[in-house]
Amino acid sequence: MVFYRGLDSYTSCPRARDDNEDVWRNGVRGCLWIGCSLGLSTLASDAASLRAQIVTWSTDISAHRDNPSHVQPVADTLVLIIASHRVASSIGLVFSVTSLFFLDVFFMSDVFFQLVDEQEDFLLVYKKPGVSFHSEQGEPGLFEIIRQRGGYAQLYPVHRLDKVTSGLLVFAKTAEANHQLCAQFEQRLTQKYYLAISAGKPIKKQGLIKGDMYPARRGAWMLGRTLENPAITQFFSQGLGNGQRLYVLKPHTGKTHQLRVALKSIGAPIVGDSLYGDRHAGIDRVYLHAFSLAFTLNGVAYRYSELPREGNIFNEDSVKQAMCAYSNPWHLAWPVLSGVGGMADSV
Repeated sequence: MVFYRGLDSYTSCPRARDDNEDVWRNGVRGCLWIGCSLGLSTLASDAASLRAQIVTWSTDISAHRDNPSHVQPVADTLVLIIASHRVASSIGLVFSVTSLFFLDVFFMSDVFFQLVDEQEDFLLVYKKPGVSFHSEQGEPGLFEIIRQRGGYAQLYPVHRLDKVTSGLLVFAKTAEANHQLCAQFEQRLTQKYYLAISAGKPIKKQGLIKGDMYPARRGAWMLGRTLENPAITQFFSQGLGNGQRLYVLKPHTGKTHQLRVALKSIGAPIVGDSLYGDRHAGIDRVYLHAFSLAFTLNGVAYRYSELPREGNIFNEDSVKQAMCAYSNPWHLAWPVLSGVGGMADSV
């Protein structure tokens, strides 16, 4: 059995989730803001109205204090008014608090991640760029945010993305699913494809980047010439104009900063990646995106693709068209590498 999600049936390009879903999300967010405002305004106007009516009815009671038959109906009406205002105030308060709570949920999910799919054994999310996977300096990371907000009794991190990288991440919801998925990543049986943009002139435009990685300065890494435990990356690229190139990358290993180091090693650091030599100023993000992910769980093959949504360059029309050319990256003519595992290229 095959589960496949991410392609638009008309264009054979990953569907533009951001356009339709952002309209829906912004509409819901707007309604929640209105709900919160109405709740709070109900509290304020209700209090002012109650004060005015108390003054009015108190004046009437004073005017008829010598005639008890007139005073009693006025007093009874005043009691009913106060009681009804208390109910209205309670409703306004509940509406405000509820709206603020759901507004917070929608806002936080927009800032950190968006849910792509959830199955019985796993969930798949789209991580936003600039979001740390791990908790930092007392602030919860993506994994902890998802675990808390989803109320998951069990949640397992199968793999990770750099803080600067956007894209697809899978989490296991059971120990057995975690065992299966982690084993596939370790045995290189998953398929992962990334998109990146570079403004450097590469020493080659497609091919293989392979070598051991060694620590460098400032938390960076460098690619060596030895092949004892090499990082392995295949890639294709195409020009975008203005000296920029779009890369589709297929890593066969999962080492820290592997793709950033790989492109740096061929003279093409990723746009926005100052740690690895990009010198462009005023760039809004590091242009690296985990685009497509395929794996098997309990005999079912799953494949997902999601185009990047953040970044001015990624959202240029010409760049979107170029990315669509790579919408089915598993169909590209990837040379078969000896001694490297992998899923079948067609599902």
